[in-house]
Amino acid sequence: MMLPDVERSRAVLIGASAYKELTDLPAVRQNLSRLRELLTDPSVWGLPEEHCVIVADEDSPLKVLDAVQAAAEAATDTLLVYYAGHGLLDQSMDLLLALPDSDARRMYMSIRYTDIRRELRRAVQCSSKVVILDCCFSGSAMRDGMGRMAEIADQAAVEGSWLVTASAEHAPALSPPGEPYTAFTGELIKLLDRGVKDGPEFLDVDTLYLRIYQELKARDRPEPQQRIGNKGAQIVIARNRWTAQQGEPEASGTSYLPPELLRDIPRSLPSLSVEVDERRIAGRDDDAERVLRAIGQHRSAQEVAATLGWFEHQERRDNLSAVLLGLSYRDVRDSHRVFGVLTQIDAPGAAEALLVGEAGGPPERIAQWITMLLQTAEPEGRIRTLLDAAVVSAAQLPDRLIDIISSLLVRKLTEAMEYLLDRYGRTMDGPGAAVVADALRETGRDEAAYRLYPLSIDTLADRAPVHIAALVGGLRAHGMSFAAGRLAIEAAARQPTADDRADLIMSMTGAGDLDDLVDGIVGVFAEELGDDELGTLADILRQRGGNAVGLYIAKAAHRPIEVTIQYVNELVETGRPVDAFAILEQAGADRDADELDQLTRGIIDTPGHRRSRRVFAAVAAKSSPGLCDLYEILHRADDGRAGLLREALLSRPTAEVLRVVVALTRTKRPELGTDLLVEAVRRQPALLPDGLELWGDEETIDPLILATAGAPSLGSAVPRLVRKRLQLHHGAVGFDDSLTRHPPAAIFTVITAYCTVEGNRYRMSTVTWLVRRVADDVAFLLHVLAWGARSRQSAEAMADAGAATLELMIEMAVRGGPRYAIALFDALLRRNLGTIMKRFVVSLRRYHTAGVDIFILASALHRTRASTLSIELLRGRAQLPFKATVDPFATAVSEILYRTKSPFARVIRYPAEPDLIAVLRHQGLVEDDDHCLLILQYQFLLRLRRIVFTGTYARHWSGTMLMYSELVQADRVVSHGTELWLSLGGTHFAGRWTMGSNAECNELAALLRSVRERLVSVKSRYQELAIDAPAIARPAARPSIERAGQDGGPPPA
Repeated sequence: MMLPDVERSRAVLIGASAYKELTDLPAVRQNLSRLRELLTDPSVWGLPEEHCVIVADEDSPLKVLDAVQAAAEAATDTLLVYYAGHGLLDQSMDLLLALPDSDARRMYMSIRYTDIRRELRRAVQCSSKVVILDCCFSGSAMRDGMGRMAEIADQAAVEGSWLVTASAEHAPALSPPGEPYTAFTGELIKLLDRGVKDGPEFLDVDTLYLRIYQELKARDRPEPQQRIGNKGAQIVIARNRWTAQQGEPEASGTSYLPPELLRDIPRSLPSLSVEVDERRIAGRDDDAERVLRAIGQHRSAQEVAATLGWFEHQERRDNLSAVLLGLSYRDVRDSHRVFGVLTQIDAPGAAEALLVGEAGGPPERIAQWITMLLQTAEPEGRIRTLLDAAVVSAAQLPDRLIDIISSLLVRKLTEAMEYLLDRYGRTMDGPGAAVVADALRETGRDEAAYRLYPLSIDTLADRAPVHIAALVGGLRAHGMSFAAGRLAIEAAARQPTADDRADLIMSMTGAGDLDDLVDGIVGVFAEELGDDELGTLADILRQRGGNAVGLYIAKAAHRPIEVTIQYVNELVETGRPVDAFAILEQAGADRDADELDQLTRGIIDTPGHRRSRRVFAAVAAKSSPGLCDLYEILHRADDGRAGLLREALLSRPTAEVLRVVVALTRTKRPELGTDLLVEAVRRQPALLPDGLELWGDEETIDPLILATAGAPSLGSAVPRLVRKRLQLHHGAVGFDDSLTRHPPAAIFTVITAYCTVEGNRYRMSTVTWLVRRVADDVAFLLHVLAWGARSRQSAEAMADAGAATLELMIEMAVRGGPRYAIALFDALLRRNLGTIMKRFVVSLRRYHTAGVDIFILASALHRTRASTLSIELLRGRAQLPFKATVDPFATAVSEILYRTKSPFARVIRYPAEPDLIAVLRHQGLVEDDDHCLLILQYQFLLRLRRIVFTGTYARHWSGTMLMYSELVQADRVVSHGTELWLSLGGTHFAGRWTMGSNAECNELAALLRSVRERLVSVKSRYQELAIDAPAIARPAARPSIERAGQDGGPPPA
């Protein structure tokens, strides 16, 4: 920190010492002259004399303000404004600075502090502003003690500044008799003149304030208040003139022991122990104590530490304590040296005892200790030990804690102060916490104060309402909303009379942004007070300009709707219709739809439905969350109340009406939104053609389009709204989530509008958006498009657009993958959309010309009521009986088998001749329920040998069978010479077929490998799609056949 630039800084010293009516304050003139001497002294600040202006005993407020204005305009670094004299408070409790002609009747001859503050605020070019108000007030003006002083400080605060107010209740307290200066300024002058011991090179205002505060408090003089704006506490206004030559205060005679006392005391520690013990045994405990204290006072740090270590080892706490007591009278630096030696000689018990002993000493000494400990290695534990002991020493002594905190803050030991508060907060009671917090708040340490106030809610709740309001506001401002609420509610419960309750409500109302807490207080009163007490409180609030209606609203809000109805009717009957209307209006804004339905049916109404109209007007004005539900309920009731609500809605501004239209459009009955929109357009034709097109934003235009499309009379506006929507969303197509809840005609209109705007430019984007919805919605939208394309109500252009969009949508849907297609199968069938289903299947077949997805889809189709469509889907891809299409593995294999060719065998594909099938069944190669998909017939001399493939297995003419499930389990199909078998992990697994030649064996192995690859592909695809795959089927009956590889057998699946 550095001193402010004296060339760019200014000071104005204002004072009034002689008054015509008020008590004279002669010390004020000395204040001004001595302060000017110090501020212009180069060893203090060094302001040029022309930059430090005195305005003494000036009668004219204008001349004083001119001096302040001139300084404020000239200062670009630091501006200091000082006033000493009488302070006055007008009826509005605004602060006035008295001039010689001022008195209680002629307050206009005073300076309004608000005028000075305005000039300071205008000096935006000035980075630092210091305001010192050294005033005295009459006893009546200060009747509220600390609270009123704090309010004055709050009122005087200036953003980006440091302010101190020294507010005494009477002139002797401000200017003690026999002293040359006023109390506060005298301490300020002493610090500027002498400096601060162990202080920094430059004195900031916070250091000065805390030193002055401690001194005035110690002398039982009025304690000043400070307020800090931004970094105001760091403003420097003086050099520290303290020098070591000024010396230390001499130790008091009661504690000082002469070094001669140690002349005959041995330095040997064992001999010292003997000497001390002999004196104690002889009954000379006082002599022993004096010797030990003298050792602590006079011997070297190393000798004292060794003595302490020795007594720790001997477990002589009495002797150790006596040495520590003597050490505490020495300079703190000597004590710290002893601590350092104790840590070196490993005497932790004595070191801890030293810290604990120091914690009971003067607060300034504790702060000095922490400052020195911070210069050592790993200081945290040692500092905590010291502060924990300080907490114990200050137990039930709030004043001592305040002094310790002040000392810590003088040395900028903020973290230590916070730790101390945290530890002390765990032990102190409520009243003690309140005392400490008040003192901290007086010194401008609001953040620390408001950390303690939550510990004393019970104590604070008994204070005057105006103080409670200030504390509640402060707690809220410091992020302690829960504690603020607790204090407000607790205080409300303790107010004994109607006047007290009204005071609390009015104070809280005027304290700032506390409306929610005021509502909480009102709620407490409404809940606990009877009707008569509530009425009395309401009358008092009315007389004071308060909100009495809020009490009735809160009373009704805490009761079931039946009681509210009764309460409203009683208020009307007892001549309080305005209060009844207020309750109805609040209910309209807060109650849910069912309660509002019950309320509007239950109130005793006039022929003009005056009370119901109040409820509906509130519902419309506050956009109640239950508005849409209520609208639906009233339409179902069909008793005229729906019309009242609609009238209330239509009386609102157009933008609000359209927002309600949007909300209704998103309900289960979107036609209500359309009906309201039609009526709004009927009453305000100017909405069309331009109004609707121009209204809308990114969030609400989609439901507005749907509402408009639902009304045939507004159909011409839909294309323009669609263009508006595309502009708002930069060409991105989209629909509201409520799309499928609207009538088909409205949906068809909106979709075709998108698909035809700008020459079909957005058709693909529209369809892409639509097919991304869930399958059930897509099925419904396909139905809508099919209906609209053939509906007589649709114009030819719209019908054509609908048909084209339908086809494109089906084409896009097939690309959604098997899971999507299966879901769409189900949705279409549930809606009995057979025609669309068939078109979808045809598109799927065209799209899936390769791969295995088609077999999975065919299997899924077979399991539905449209199983015949599975054959349509498989056309050209598979050859097998209709009932076999349920098996995706069989259909997949059938495609491979149907395409098989062989130069070595006759290939007989499905369907084979019945006679041949009969022969195969006779030979046991095919069972009765199996389907023969492929026969390879070999000629061996005059005999025919056949290999048969079905949907589940292949069988050799020898009768040996290879199950497709085994084929999938195997990892290889092995051919060696004329033999063929399956292998798993290099081990013979299944089958051992012998063929007529090597070529035939290789050809058959290749075919089996193809079949295996296809089966594995189908199984893997099921896994990728996360669809449960059917098991690879087994034959209906297994014949008794010879099995190869019986020794090992297949591994478990």
